[in-house]
Amino acid sequence: MATLTYIQAKTSGVAAAAQAAASVGGDKVTPNDRGMLVFRNGDAASKTVTLVVPGNTKYGIANPDVTYTVPAGATAYIGPLTADLGDPADTNLISFTYSAVTSCTVSAVTI
Repeated sequence: MATLTYIQAKTSGVAAAAQAAASVGGDKVTPNDRGMLVFRNGDAASKTVTLVVPGNTKYGIANPDVTYTVPAGATAYIGPLTADLGDPADTNLISFTYSAVTSCTVSAVTI
């Protein structure tokens, strides 16, 4: 599991080399109201990206995680990555997991 560093979007563009391979155990990122996760699925099968939502509802039931199905060859832009998605038990980091990572890259981008 890697903690991603945000790439600052620029008018002149951002190099694709900033992409990192998606980690088998998932990835983490610090909250940023102007941040998003960019997940590219280069595989022939769809993948599921899960945003792990910490905490419980006011009724004591675990907050539901949010899942995104990313079709083969597609890119998902997930955000904004606001502070309420951070896990207080993990230094307020936001966690993502993936159903599989074959041919997948991920990056955190802020505007």
